Amino acid sequence: MLSNKWSRAVVTGAAGFIGQHMVRYLRLQGVETLAVDRTAGMHKDSVDQVIDLAVPEVLEPFLGQDVAVFHLAGSADVRASVNAPALDFSTNVIPVVHVLEAARRTGAAVLLPSTGSVYDSDAAMPLREETPVRPSSPYAAAKAASEAYCFAYYRSYSLNVSIARMFSIYGPGMRRFAIHDFFMRLRNEPTALTVRGDGGQTRDYLYVEDAVAALYRVMRYGTPGSAYNVASGRPTSILEVARTVARAMGLAETKVMADGEAYSAELYHMEADVARLRALGFQAAVNFEQGVEETVRWLEVSRDPRV
Repeated sequence: MLSNKWSRAVVTGAAGFIGQHMVRYLRLQGVETLAVDRTAGMHKDSVDQVIDLAVPEVLEPFLGQDVAVFHLAGSADVRASVNAPALDFSTNVIPVVHVLEAARRTGAAVLLPSTGSVYDSDAAMPLREETPVRPSSPYAAAKAASEAYCFAYYRSYSLNVSIARMFSIYGPGMRRFAIHDFFMRLRNEPTALTVRGDGGQTRDYLYVEDAVAALYRVMRYGTPGSAYNVASGRPTSILEVARTVARAMGLAETKVMADGEAYSAELYHMEADVARLRALGFQAAVNFEQGVEETVRWLEVSRDPRV
C-alpha cells in the first residue's frame, strides 16, 4: 500500500484560478507549500519559483519522498484546443509526463486534476468513475491521455498518483466561463440576458474553495491509482445559472431567456456521482447561491483588466 503521509507540497500553475486557492488552502492546513508557475506575471507575489514544465527534469530539484505535487498547470480552453489540437497536446500532455518522470525518480506523490469532459457524451447521468471515457474535444482527449499516463506510471512503477475529474469550478478569481460571461453582459446591459440553446443544458458546479478542499482529500486520503469525481452532485441548468447571477447583482427583474437555437456542446447534461469523493469525508460547504454571490462580489471589485 502506497503511503499518503506527505508533509510538503508543490503546486504547479500556482498563478492560475484554482492554483492560487490551492496554495492558500494547503498553507492554512499547515503544509509547507512551494508555488510554481511558468510565469509570475501580475501574480508575482503568489509565485515562489518560475519554471517551465515543458523542460524535462526542471521540477526534480524541488521534489522528494515527502512531497505531493498538485499539478494544476495547463490550459482549460476547449475552443482553443479545437482550433489548435497539437498545441493543446504539447501544453497539456507533455508537462504531465515530465511531472510523472520527476515523481518517479524522487518518490514524490502526484495529483492530476482532469475533467468530467473525458466521459462519453451519450452516457447516462449521473456520471460515475466507471463511466466509459470517450472525449468529445481535443482538450478532453489530452486530459484522457494524461490520465492514461498516470495509470501507466502507477502500474509500471507503483507511483503514488491519483486523478481528480473536476466538473464546473467557479468562484473568486475566475476570468472565463458562463458565470463570468453573464456578469460581464449584465453589467453592460442589465435589462435582459439571452443564453444560447434552449436553456436546459446543465452543469455540475462546485465552489472553488470546496474544490481545493476536495483535491486535498483525494491526495491525503484517496486510494493511489484511482480516479475521483470532484463536483457537487447537483446539476444546474444554464437558465438558472443566468438568473442566479442576475439576482446576485441585484437585478431580479432582469428578463432572462433562451434564444432557442440549436447549440452544440460537448455534453448537454453534466451530473457527477460523488459517492467515492464523499467516502473520503468530503462535504461541500458552500451552496450555489452563496457561491455566486461571493463570485459576483469579487467581480464587482476586481481590478484585473480581464474582468
